[in-house]
Amino acid sequence: MRKNEIAAPPSRIWVVAADAARARIFRAGRRDGGLTEIEDLLNPDARDAGRSRRTDRLGHAANAARGGGHSLQRNADEPRQVLIEFGQRLARRLTDARRRGEFDRVYLVAEPRLLGVVRDGLDRATRKLLAGAVAKDVSRRGAATIRQRLPERL
Repeated sequence: MRKNEIAAPPSRIWVVAADAARARIFRAGRRDGGLTEIEDLLNPDARDAGRSRRTDRLGHAANAARGGGHSLQRNADEPRQVLIEFGQRLARRLTDARRRGEFDRVYLVAEPRLLGVVRDGLDRATRKLLAGAVAKDVSRRGAATIRQRLPERL
């Protein structure tokens, strides 16, 4: 940088890549540059819900009055509720960050089911800073792959 040049302010653009189990928050170094991960939010409930569904057998309940019984059933709404709770948590995180002035613009790249929950959970002021949304699950991919899903200039 030359003596008379003023350094460009750091980018205040965030990119969030999320699925039901994880949300990664990135900062864009420049409007046309790469991404740097600044936070990783985990949702252990999503992993636990999936694991218990695959490994735990629910068993059988006896019915003494009729001499028979029935198989126990798992609550089918459990994974959906876990996704909703995590989406609302992520929306609160973004709203709080906006209130603290941590970003001027945010992009969401999330699995479709989660994307709607997060958008619905944002307050009006934060929603106005939502510059783009992509309904695609790339949260486990590298920063370069996530960046390719976004406009050339953020």
